[in-house]
Amino acid sequence: MAAAGGGAGCSSPSGTRARKLKVAVIHPDLGIGGAERLIVDAACQLASHGHDVHVFTSHHDKNRCFEETVSGPFAVTVYGDFLPRHVFYRFHAVCAYLRCIFVALCVLLWWPSFDVILVDQVSVVIPLLKVKSSSKVAISCPESSVLSNFFCRVNMLFVASPDSVLLSFS
Repeated sequence: MAAAGGGAGCSSPSGTRARKLKVAVIHPDLGIGGAERLIVDAACQLASHGHDVHVFTSHHDKNRCFEETVSGPFAVTVYGDFLPRHVFYRFHAVCAYLRCIFVALCVLLWWPSFDVILVDQVSVVIPLLKVKSSSKVAISCPESSVLSNFFCRVNMLFVASPDSVLLSFS
């Protein structure tokens, strides 16, 4: 997301003006937590630099979320809240994957193209998002889970294209 560093109207180091980017963020569940705080802060910073940011998620409880997601500088759209979060208190990860796949399909079908798509935590949607060849896909891999970080990095090796970006946070 180096292209998002300069704001719209700000001069870049080369002296040219940075263009306004259309950024989509796909996050599985926009509640209150460390990964959510990271996504909200990134979306706020991108919006403060003049970029058009839109967050897509499968769940957003307006009574239990960060204030910026309700009245912040970016829009939040929910798709797939009707899909189960678990099956008999099992298969949480499988359900999260299916919910994120549904969100990604909705973004592909009903939204115009984005310059950058930031995928957080659930990298299984990357092959779907690469259908829109005009979009760059950035993948956020929090270091909190060794297993999810491993799968995220493996996905980068086999699925993502050379122009994809891996964002790793410790």
